[in-house]
Amino acid sequence: MKLELKNISKNFHGVKALQNVDFQLKANSIHALLGENGAGKSTLVKILCGVYQPDSGTINLNNKQEVVTDPAVSLSLGISAIHQESVMFDELTVTENIFIGNHLTKSNGLIHWNLMHEKTKQLLDSLEANIEPNEKIKDLSIAQRHIVQISRSLIHDADIVIMDEPTAALSQKEINELYTIIQNLKNQDKSIIFISHKLDEVMEVCDDFTVLSGPGTKASTRINFPSPSGGSGGTPATGMIEWCTNNNYNSSYNGLTIILEDSLGSTYTFTVTGSSNQDQANNLAAAIDANPNFTAVTGTGQGGKATSVNITTSDSSTAANTTITGTFVTLS
Repeated sequence: MKLELKNISKNFHGVKALQNVDFQLKANSIHALLGENGAGKSTLVKILCGVYQPDSGTINLNNKQEVVTDPAVSLSLGISAIHQESVMFDELTVTENIFIGNHLTKSNGLIHWNLMHEKTKQLLDSLEANIEPNEKIKDLSIAQRHIVQISRSLIHDADIVIMDEPTAALSQKEINELYTIIQNLKNQDKSIIFISHKLDEVMEVCDDFTVLSGPGTKASTRINFPSPSGGSGGTPATGMIEWCTNNNYNSSYNGLTIILEDSLGSTYTFTVTGSSNQDQANNLAAAIDANPNFTAVTGTGQGGKATSVNITTSDSSTAANTTITGTFVTLS
């Protein structure tokens, strides 16, 4: 696991901003962080960036526990955030904005402009961005400014890039361009935390997601069922929902909503309920199995320590011959 937060809690003058929050970011993945305003997204990000320190809990990076005492430590660990209102200097060039406060110097102490321009050009080319290093920020579009902010984070060799509402002020064309940039980052083995309120773009670009709901979390992951080949008799698509809790019952999972959506726009909603792990799995499997588009049975995973619901699409259903995107929960 690239990044793992365990039991993170943070209080402000007695008000619980985060309580026992778990969060996992896989290597080379795009993970959406969702939740209403006030749910704790900004607090969690500021803990990762070293602005706040948690009252309790641990931060593990590359399976090693770390203490992020300030923003400089966060940057040194390869964590960089791109905020909605990041400071940009309109009258300075792209290169100057990327290296602001981190100028490269020659042996005589003078700024090494040629090297900074060269590195800026390399960064922009790696992102497939049509921007010149000597352009001024005031002449760039909002989408291009985002790219400069991304480049600024990469100049610090960031392995984890946090994007806070990156599409908020973009046109659809610019959003599509940003999606390409994000995929390029993933292709460069970067891991991205993508904060958004727009579920359509989460489904479009993200591999996993976590929902913050008040001081606690509802952790989820997305599974893409591949389209079976052939006609109505094609191979069924399969997927699994797994309770990774060492078989310890957690009543907070009750009420979690699971949505299956096929490419034709049909949605199927199911809710987790039950008085035990197995009861939750049995109830969920029965509800899904009652839908003619799916069959579902319970099983085990994690070496027998987890309860699962295994889902298969029906050969005769329309959904079996299209790509089904499932919003599935991995309860951890």
